[in-house]
Amino acid sequence: MNNILNFLEKLGASARSSLSGLGSCTRLFFLTIIYSSDSFKRFNLTILRLCGVYGKGDASKSTINRLVSSAIDDRRINITCNPNIERDYILVNDISRIIENIVENKIIGIFNIATGKSQTISGISKNIVSKLNFKVDITVQNKIADNRVIKQQFDTSFLAQNFKSLEMTSLNDGLADYINNYFTQEVKNNNED
Repeated sequence: MNNILNFLEKLGASARSSLSGLGSCTRLFFLTIIYSSDSFKRFNLTILRLCGVYGKGDASKSTINRLVSSAIDDRRINITCNPNIERDYILVNDISRIIENIVENKIIGIFNIATGKSQTISGISKNIVSKLNFKVDITVQNKIADNRVIKQQFDTSFLAQNFKSLEMTSLNDGLADYINNYFTQEVKNNNED
C-alpha cells in the first residue's frame, strides 16, 4: 500500500483530486509494476500524461478553440465555470517535438507533458481578447457547481530533466498562432463555399 501512496504523491495533488485523476494514477501505477517485472523488462515503455492540448487541427474540441471561436464568431466569451480555475495548455506542435525526441533517443519513463505554467480561464480569455482588433465581451455565468480542482499544476521536473533543450511554446505565442490559423481557415472555408 505504501508503494501506491508514494507513487500518487509523486504525480501531484491535481492527479489525486478526482475520480478520473485517481483512475489514471492507478492505471499508471499498475503499468509501472507490470513493466518492472522481469518478463516485461524487454519492452521500452513511455507514458505521456497530457494536459489540455490545442493547436491546428484540434477539431474544434479544445477549451482554447471554444474560447477563440466564440470570441471571433460571437464577439463574446461566456465563461460558465469558475473563472479562477487554472489549467495548463500545450500546443500540439510541442507534443510532436517531444515524441520525435523520445523515439530518436529511446527515452523511457512517465512524463507529465505540460508547460508547468497554469493560467486562469479568465486570464486566457483576456489574452485572447487582447489579440483581436474588435470588441469582445467576457461574461461570467458560473452555472456549474464546481467541485473541480481550482489550481491544476503539473510536475514537469522529470520532463525538464530528460529534455534539457526543449522550450515549450508560451500560451501567449501559441494563442497568437492559433488565432492567425483560425482566421486563415475561416477565410479558406468561406472561399470554398
